[in-house]
Amino acid sequence: QPPAESFMSSSEWGNLLQNGSSCVDIPMIGQQFYQNEMHAYKEELQVIGVRFEFGEASAYIGRRLMSMAASNMLTRQHVYELLRLIRFLQQKVLSPSKLVNSVKDGRWMKSTLGYRSPSCCIIYDSDWAAASCISTQPFLDVGFYGESILDYKQELKLLGVQVGFENSEKVYKLVIDNFKFSSSSITSDATALILKCIRYASPCDDFLRKLRDLKWLKTNVGFRAPGESFLLDQEWECLLKVFDVVPVVDSWFYGSKISPYKEELKKTGLITGFDQASKTVANIFKQMVLKSSLTKASVLALLACYRKLRTCNPIPVDLFNCMRSEKWLCTSLGFRSPSEAILFDEGWQSLSPIASLPFSNDGDSNGGLGKEIHGYKAELKDLGVTTEVKAHVASPTVTGLNICDNPVDISAARFVISGLNIPADPAAISAATVLSLLGSVKSWLACKQHFPRNL
Repeated sequence: QPPAESFMSSSEWGNLLQNGSSCVDIPMIGQQFYQNEMHAYKEELQVIGVRFEFGEASAYIGRRLMSMAASNMLTRQHVYELLRLIRFLQQKVLSPSKLVNSVKDGRWMKSTLGYRSPSCCIIYDSDWAAASCISTQPFLDVGFYGESILDYKQELKLLGVQVGFENSEKVYKLVIDNFKFSSSSITSDATALILKCIRYASPCDDFLRKLRDLKWLKTNVGFRAPGESFLLDQEWECLLKVFDVVPVVDSWFYGSKISPYKEELKKTGLITGFDQASKTVANIFKQMVLKSSLTKASVLALLACYRKLRTCNPIPVDLFNCMRSEKWLCTSLGFRSPSEAILFDEGWQSLSPIASLPFSNDGDSNGGLGKEIHGYKAELKDLGVTTEVKAHVASPTVTGLNICDNPVDISAARFVISGLNIPADPAAISAATVLSLLGSVKSWLACKQHFPRNL
């Protein structure tokens, strides 16, 4: 061998290295051939290139192995021999660092994604299950090497192989760099891992942009993109529960796993703000009114939400404005806005025979809201529904009936005057009806100079 490719060892490591390394023959100078005289010329041998250091011999072994890998000659057996040599050197209190450094950057380790350098390989265990759902990772190919390879975890770790799932920026970067998406494989643990990646692998702007377009959040209506999903807030959760079509993050699916990551969820575009939630629910409400698809359950939930939020600060302005202006209340004369509707009670009984009045439908069919609607009298009144007649029908005296001195409320009178429809048969009109009509006229004239032209 040329001097530069020859080694002369000390008694401390020469035999050990030769005995421990069966994967590569080290070109050691034959001391016996030279009659054991070569040690006397150490300085001269160094000048011509002969190597004497243990570290140099270790690096030589590594280079030879990498040369074999480049020629596709590195076998599974060679890898085992390398790992055994690293363990052997540590047991003999000799540093394997030169050997490790000479091989750790080569692409010779077989992974599930092909040949990679050791630092790009991972030993799979259960802690990597969540990461496997959202990323394609180069796991060490145990099928190729055999289960025995796992007996050398410490040696593999020295080479740079990722052993175990660590809460480190490096690991989270691995997940981001190898991210893949399939809603069918997203678990609650995988979602929590995505959020951890955002927190610990900063900056991750490209990752965030990708997440904003993907439907990876589990909601009550399936997987949705963050920008079309809502995170419940206990203070106004009723707002998002009015309509089943509102995509609310599925708290049952996630449990408490994503609750610590509210800021990270915001970064992905998840809707957490009260104003945006109000606007979205208002738009859904408008669409359902337009399609006449509001259900009894939705209306009652809407009124319950109004009851809870009308005294809060802030209030859902967009939704409340829609509730006042849209024609969503089912009445005896069709769908009306609250200001065009009446909540029926016994006080209206005397006026019913002489006017067509838009009473809210409190039946259980034909879009009726059931008797439950009367439980929201205060809320309906606040929205503009006429809830009282305020007519006091006089009690009969000995000589007959007294004229009503208390006129009908002006809002009630407006409905009576505009919907006046006196029956052809006078016998159908009671004295109480006449007095209530006169009360309505009295209230009208107190505010208006003329009756409507079509009266």
